[in-house]
Amino acid sequence: MKSAIACALVGTLCFPPFAPVATDVDISHDYGVFLGASPADIDYMKEYDTIVIDAQNFSADQIAQLKEGGHTVFSYINVGSVENFRPYYSEYEDLTFADYDNWPEERWVDVSEDEWQEFILDDLAPSILDKGVDGLFVDNADVYYVAAEEGLYDGDPEDIYYGLENILENLASMDTYVCINGGDTFVWEYKDRDGDLEDIMDAVNQESVFSAIEDYDNDIFGTADEGDHEYFTEYVEMCADECIDVYLLEYTTDADLISEIDAYCRDMEFAYYASPSVKLIAGEAESAGTGVVVPENTEVYAPESTEVSEPVEEPETYGVFLGAASDTHHLTAEDIEYMRNFDVIVIDAMYCSEEEIAALKEGGHTVWSYLNVGSLEDFREGYEEFLPYTFMDYDNWPEERWIDVSETAWQDHIISLANDLKAKGVEGFYIDNLDVYWVALNEDNEFVFDFAVDPDAIYDGIVNILDEINTDDTYIMINGGDTFVWAYEETGDISKIMDGVNQESVFSNIIDYDNDIFGTQDDADHDSYTEYVEMVGDAGLGVHLLEYTTDSAVIDQIDAYCDAHGYSYYVSSSIRLIAVSDPDEVNVFTEDDEDDEDDEEINLNDYDDVVLDDDYGDFDFYADVETEPEVIELDPADDNDEPVEVVVDDSDIAELESDADELDGLQDYGVFLGVTPDEETHYIDPSLIAYMRGYRTIVIDAQYYTADQIAALKEGGRTVLSYINIGSLEDFRDYYGDYAGITFAEYDNWPGEYWVDVSEDSWQDFILGEVAPSILAKGADGFFVDNVDVYYVALNEDHEFDFYRNVDANAVFDGVATILSGLQAMDAYVCINGGDTFVTAYYENGGNLSDVMDAVNQESVFSTIRDYDRNVFGTQSSGDHSWYMEYVQLVASQGLDVYLLEYTTDTNLIGQIDGYCDDHGFSYYASSTVQLLVND
Repeated sequence: MKSAIACALVGTLCFPPFAPVATDVDISHDYGVFLGASPADIDYMKEYDTIVIDAQNFSADQIAQLKEGGHTVFSYINVGSVENFRPYYSEYEDLTFADYDNWPEERWVDVSEDEWQEFILDDLAPSILDKGVDGLFVDNADVYYVAAEEGLYDGDPEDIYYGLENILENLASMDTYVCINGGDTFVWEYKDRDGDLEDIMDAVNQESVFSAIEDYDNDIFGTADEGDHEYFTEYVEMCADECIDVYLLEYTTDADLISEIDAYCRDMEFAYYASPSVKLIAGEAESAGTGVVVPENTEVYAPESTEVSEPVEEPETYGVFLGAASDTHHLTAEDIEYMRNFDVIVIDAMYCSEEEIAALKEGGHTVWSYLNVGSLEDFREGYEEFLPYTFMDYDNWPEERWIDVSETAWQDHIISLANDLKAKGVEGFYIDNLDVYWVALNEDNEFVFDFAVDPDAIYDGIVNILDEINTDDTYIMINGGDTFVWAYEETGDISKIMDGVNQESVFSNIIDYDNDIFGTQDDADHDSYTEYVEMVGDAGLGVHLLEYTTDSAVIDQIDAYCDAHGYSYYVSSSIRLIAVSDPDEVNVFTEDDEDDEDDEEINLNDYDDVVLDDDYGDFDFYADVETEPEVIELDPADDNDEPVEVVVDDSDIAELESDADELDGLQDYGVFLGVTPDEETHYIDPSLIAYMRGYRTIVIDAQYYTADQIAALKEGGRTVLSYINIGSLEDFRDYYGDYAGITFAEYDNWPGEYWVDVSEDSWQDFILGEVAPSILAKGADGFFVDNVDVYYVALNEDHEFDFYRNVDANAVFDGVATILSGLQAMDAYVCINGGDTFVTAYYENGGNLSDVMDAVNQESVFSTIRDYDRNVFGTQSSGDHSWYMEYVQLVASQGLDVYLLEYTTDTNLIGQIDGYCDDHGFSYYASSTVQLLVND
């Protein structure tokens, strides 16, 4: 069951027999289920006597506000599974053991683990109760059923039983009301073991006794089958016989079925709630079925109405277009028409006329303007005048410098500029670069200043500016600025200086500013930013996230998190946030043609807030400098097998073993031959280990990894294959000099690499006696065997290649077969990369392919590499495409595994690859670089 807006399968509520409280509040409903609600829905929920929410999305003050009129408030708590939108997901993901059917963002948790029990009992439950809720709605006790009946748990189900028993008994001892949602298998077992149900629960909520959910995504419901109906009625009636309160939660819009539910609950003195949607959000409940609350010793009564209506889906609320207006690109009629699809429009009003702003505001739109308080860009008017007040260059923005905001002249300039912008008709400001305070604090640690600045004076300068521009009729949204805002919060009320925050890169980060290469935010920065924005949100202020990513899994996490917290967000595929009519036509989620019909499906018009800034090429918008993404300098090698040094700060290798996966679930297959630890120190950024652990089968070059690093990658049952080059020799290998004498031709497109005569005994002995055993000794599960194509090269001396040493093609064939057979004999998994000429010849000569291989990896079945140095890709020719498809299907017909390695960033082509592999049961990896680094 879910409790977030985007994923909420909700249970009915169990209410203790509280005495009625006199109140002046107009309470027109007995109870309401709002597990998908946000603090913005408080006024709506006040119409309900008993209110059930997910208290993790509310502050104590907000819950107190709900309770003021005599309302009773209960909170959802998930004890048996964990959702990826929870801030603690990554910390406990390693304790999960199975996916949760119908809820792709959730996994079942091993509740036998002390770490999980301590988290629930010592951290989560107390934090919820400390907010003032009156009881707990306990979900996913069905984890025992999953372990005991579905066989998804590798351990002893008894361990799950006792873990769950400990959790429930301790929750019940917290002097709060406990309602278990479902949990029938565990509750029956607890009773059969002579347990007193009152020791673990006060009530039960059972979903779908009369109804059934047929389609979770589209709210299509039906009638529960007879067997399930009889089983669940027996269960809830047993609970009632044990003096446990009973509540039903039904999903239906069928008036006849609702009447049947109503009659049953009247007869049994149970309560029920009927919903037209699995997403119980505020605003739909009044027409979302019926609810009957039955306190003890009171007469059961029927609802006044059984009318229902379809829920209305709320639009997203934020769009960011900071590059639409600039000194070189003024707003066009198309820009204005497009942006008026949005409620709140944030522009750089310096480059907009009063008439353009008025046109944007027509129809009730709100317009805010970008305002740079903490730095100075060289394209702004007044740059030369204020340049002497700047004290340091701005990393990643060569046209910008940090400015000493303690200078009165600068403060006066900003205040005057703000007044001028307001005179044009803007209603608020998007305040940027308050991180100048953090920069000022870190001169000795990270920065070299042109002249000394006083951090306290800069802090005071910021406060002075905000005090002057923050009038009652002006909305102030601070972009980032966490160090300053935290400092202000320690001594003051932040609502005096701001109305909201925009935080960049909470989930994503910017790896390469020039080329729009993005990654996943590291755990420390993610945690820091979520703590920051949640502090601002808890203060009753607005929260917006701006993320840079094209990764759908990351976007899903962002969406779930913001839905759960009532925040707005915007995801961009480029740091150049421009409007639709811009000549470069960069769009969110796609860089396809503007007139491509597929772009319509992205539907940017669903966003309500739009943020625009200055020059689309030079606008100042960056990942907050305080925790700017760690610079990872990847040295693209001439050869994709060459080690790539990852330059990072020092850290203990033990961190690697505790890294939680950063991806939502595991992808099937990832090839990362260009991601290697430092050759001398063996250090590798833990975030790279975490990224690779997002895949079930991971291909690396184990020569540069330690056994501990490989063990960290394998943790949780992952498979690690190591690159082994049996057909060519690279000049960066430490054994190059020993075998250069048996090479016979240069390797096209890979300077520094040479084809090897594999018929030589010395080479075979070296591969089988030294290289392969050393790889397996580090813990790799098998080999990714490269350059079996040496046989093809040996066959084509006269046609394609210039040999500087004679080789016998037949002897090369035998040498390849000898090496592959030897690798197979090591009880390791052998995946040949390519090798079509050798494999088909081996097969046609009557050989059993399983004697030399377990799988094939074929590169470029659908894609092709047009420029190896610049990572320019295209679509494979029809002839090669057909040949490779025939080849991999031959391998598959022999019962062997098939993997594809494609080089492309074309989403349409990736869709074709995905469909083909899905149809054939193959796995694939699409890389954005020939060097096989982590994908951007």
